[in-house]
Amino acid sequence: ADADAKSPVETQSAALTMLNLGHDLLTTAGYENAALAVDGEEEGSVNPFITMSANNQKLDTGSHVDLKAWNMNLGFAKKINNNSGKLLIAPVIEYGRGSYDSYLDNGTHGDGDAHFWGAGLMAKQLNDDGLYYEGSLRAGRMSTDYQSAVAGGIKYDSDATYYAAHLGMGKVVQLNDKDTLDYYGKLFYTRQQGDKVTVGTGATYDFDATTSLRTRLGARYTHQLSEKNAFYAGLAWQHEFDGESNAIVATTLGSASAPAPSMKGDTGIMELGWRVNNSDKFELGLGVNGSVGKQKGVGFNLSLNFSF
Repeated sequence: ADADAKSPVETQSAALTMLNLGHDLLTTAGYENAALAVDGEEEGSVNPFITMSANNQKLDTGSHVDLKAWNMNLGFAKKINNNSGKLLIAPVIEYGRGSYDSYLDNGTHGDGDAHFWGAGLMAKQLNDDGLYYEGSLRAGRMSTDYQSAVAGGIKYDSDATYYAAHLGMGKVVQLNDKDTLDYYGKLFYTRQQGDKVTVGTGATYDFDATTSLRTRLGARYTHQLSEKNAFYAGLAWQHEFDGESNAIVATTLGSASAPAPSMKGDTGIMELGWRVNNSDKFELGLGVNGSVGKQKGVGFNLSLNFSF
């Protein structure tokens, strides 16, 4: 297939990455926020929380994609005490929006927008000895569009259902009265269903489902500056096992597989953050993260939770 045939497929990489950024937000700041929302609250009370992030990422896909995205999740956390410790559960609604530019090595440029919304459920068992297990399930709908000057100008719109799940476990070790170390391992799965689109005159792209399977191993150190202020710093290593986007291109001349962009590889992540609890009813968290490797970029997150 013509090298330019890869360009419309890059959009699938951008969409999958946006879904993964939503996953990352939920399973880091989202979980912390849910835990803080119910901290000190009566068992069974439901406490809302909002977590948002903004990211600027460069994806190495064999060519490259620049993605700017923001994600949000709104959840309602509930705590249930049990023999081992406490169980945290929260239904969540999520939304994400972004824009991307894809560049092939030959200079071909494509761009477009993407947005998704979905719903899910997250749970975390935190034992009194610091050991914890967590998991989440999400599903929703992703919409993308694409345009490029290739072949006199082509464009398409696409919609697809997505599913995502994660499992994690870790341990929080109390180093002294002010410092804790949390080390963890997580497994993430995201699948975006395929779609068939028409681009230009008489050409169709039949996109396969795209799947991301990632592991993340990391540790985070937290220092309690005062009763109401805490600072944290963390490092993590992520490995993507799949992340390939495949498509069959059909024209009047016949059909062929388009060159497949892939996100398989390793990424290193650094994070810094600060949390403040200025009253019993309101808490705020701010975080920044940077990534190097297969996925390069910077992200910011903001967490708010409030109780009534």
